[in-house]
Amino acid sequence: MLLLLGRKLLPEKPDVIINIIDSSNLERNLLFTTQLLEIGIPVVIALNKQDVIRRNGDRIDLEGLSKDLGCQAVEGVANVGDGLKQLIEKVVATDLKKNAEKIANLKNDQEREIFIKDLVKKNIVKKKNSNEVTFSDKVDRIVANAYLGIPIFAVIMWGIYAFSINGFGGFLSGYINDSLFGEIIPNAANGFFESLGVNPLLQALIVIAPMLIPLGFLGWQMAAATLTGFIAKENVVATFAIILAASDQALHLVGGPLTELFTPVTAFAFLVFNLFTTPCFAAIGAMNTEYQSRKWLTRAVLFQLAVGYTLAMLITQIGTLIVYGELAVGFVPAIFMAGLLYYLIKRSKYKNKTVLVEEGV
Repeated sequence: MLLLLGRKLLPEKPDVIINIIDSSNLERNLLFTTQLLEIGIPVVIALNKQDVIRRNGDRIDLEGLSKDLGCQAVEGVANVGDGLKQLIEKVVATDLKKNAEKIANLKNDQEREIFIKDLVKKNIVKKKNSNEVTFSDKVDRIVANAYLGIPIFAVIMWGIYAFSINGFGGFLSGYINDSLFGEIIPNAANGFFESLGVNPLLQALIVIAPMLIPLGFLGWQMAAATLTGFIAKENVVATFAIILAASDQALHLVGGPLTELFTPVTAFAFLVFNLFTTPCFAAIGAMNTEYQSRKWLTRAVLFQLAVGYTLAMLITQIGTLIVYGELAVGFVPAIFMAGLLYYLIKRSKYKNKTVLVEEGV
């Protein structure tokens, strides 16, 4: 872009321009490509998002596209490094004295658009006919109608709310809060450890997820509230109300039942933990639809969990030391977890660096 504006991108004229374009929107992106070709500097095109093209059943005639544009083109998927080595090889092998001549006769933007449309039509083999009206198109014509769209949206939202509160969603949420975490799990766990003669404090340490100890969240109550929060964050308050046999209003009182579980520092850490971790199952479902990849969905969820976990751990450990002048519960496990997180980050950087070296970067 800086070259098109007439500014110097580098102290000297670059030998090659690598133009990375979105293959799923080829027609729109090639407009910029033709402008780059007019500069007179050799261009190598990196056709990114080939995974989207293949998933749709389409195919790009790489040889034909390169021939028609008068420059080299390479397929790839940037987020996994696919095609990086081939791109570097094409850049190295590019004839620096050869300029594209295919677009030299384009006089205006109208001719440029016609050229690109013909180019795309010629070099993209589509599995589906773009003019075919699909079932999704028919549905869109109804739900996105200028007059019917808003009433249909209102009815759908009402239905979702009714299903969530009064329907199966309300029943499931009530069962999890009232029965599962309110009676079944606590009674079973307490009965089991009491039969073994285990100290009550040790019971709490065993029942809760050990990963929560560095955060200062001791007791199965916090673990239960955290788990129900993954269904919907509002369940956290409802779970505490059921476990502590208190009303929602009582939970908000200063010196109320929550003081049995939290200090002001750990309460703030708990809020931050729930704020930055994965919102709810519905959000995970939306992320899965957008990513269309279980691997990237898992990475995103783990990243959110890691951010919330790290922030909560720092707040608990540092906050307790500053406010109370003493080490927080779980200080030693927190040191271990901090070291583990540091190792995982360093390992990830080393792995990425190794991949780049192997690809020849």
